[in-house]
Amino acid sequence: ITEPRGVFGAVAAVLAESARLSGDGESGKMRHEHARRASHDPRAAPQVIPADTVYAALGDPTRRRLLQILADGQGRTATVLAGNVGKRLDATLKHLVALRGAGLVITAENPQDGRRQLYHLAPAIPATKTERGWEMDFGYCLVRG
Repeated sequence: ITEPRGVFGAVAAVLAESARLSGDGESGKMRHEHARRASHDPRAAPQVIPADTVYAALGDPTRRRLLQILADGQGRTATVLAGNVGKRLDATLKHLVALRGAGLVITAENPQDGRRQLYHLAPAIPATKTERGWEMDFGYCLVRG
């Protein structure tokens, strides 16, 4: 078996890894759907993201930049985010998968185009606009950008 080549091969590999991490088959899809619904339920208890998870995600400058871009509450596709951070699509998807796995980013279906996902900052992370930019409060860590 040969390895996939080029951008599309890399994107396919990232998506396959994302599917593997979220679980196989219908049960993985069900877990993801339940987690997605719970994150949008205003009655749900606030999620606390473990400090080690947040610090590991924030340790990469590209991931910090992606979070700063998403702090305004506007959903964006991976292609748009790749242009914003100056990375190739496959590299950006790798970072988005890591952020999503950490619970810092969520996805939603794009209402204009059902084929693409929109990435949003997780509702568990309060973001506030300041005169210097955006602040994200993780409870034990404040990120300014």
